[in-house]
Amino acid sequence: MNMIDAIYHIQYNPFKYGEYIYRFYSNLPEYQNNILLLPLIIPLCSHSKYTNKITGSNKRSSLLTIFENKKELYDFQERIDALQMLSRQSLQYCLGKELLYLNIDELNIYANNLDKKTVKKFNPDSKIAERLALLFGKYSVDEIYSYLGVKL
Repeated sequence: MNMIDAIYHIQYNPFKYGEYIYRFYSNLPEYQNNILLLPLIIPLCSHSKYTNKITGSNKRSSLLTIFENKKELYDFQERIDALQMLSRQSLQYCLGKELLYLNIDELNIYANNLDKKTVKKFNPDSKIAERLALLFGKYSVDEIYSYLGVKL
């Protein structure tokens, strides 16, 4: 393994991003087919351009106001494709650690309740996923994918 690969594996590892996925699903309101949102979490929460926008949002913010400049989303589909395996591995980690459980019949992911001490140990950067969940809770999966210009 060369140095670049080693740095990539440190930066993008499923254990780190499992916390993001847990925080996202633990804060997502009731949602149909919420597993379809999984590929969006890491690409939005790991890029400074997107995290700055999401962090700066408030309760009245919408996808339209946060991502009003469509040029910022031009490479978003490529980010999703590149990080899809990491998203799957992070979900697998969460399922294995019983942080989340999957209802295959409903295509929904649910968060198990963790005590506050455990959640406090999570990387503070993963809090961005909570904000993203609250933002996505206002829209259907179709609306989110359509506005972000993403294909399933």
